[in-house]
Amino acid sequence: MVYPVQLTFGQLHLPVHLLCEVLAYSLGYRLYTALRARTPDRISDHGRQWIFVGAAAGALLGSR
Repeated sequence: MVYPVQLTFGQLHLPVHLLCEVLAYSLGYRLYTALRARTPDRISDHGRQWIFVGAAAGALLGSR
């Protein structure tokens, strides 16, 4: 796929889409970690394990 807008640094060509995507994921993860540090965890470890088991079972059944 060829992106219409690219930044060129010498021989390095970077699509602007890639830079914006990396920036968005980085900022989103930073916001997530900041918010998670401020709020207590409402789900117990035991409950989180069952959520994981349910998600894995749903993925297994949904992929068939």
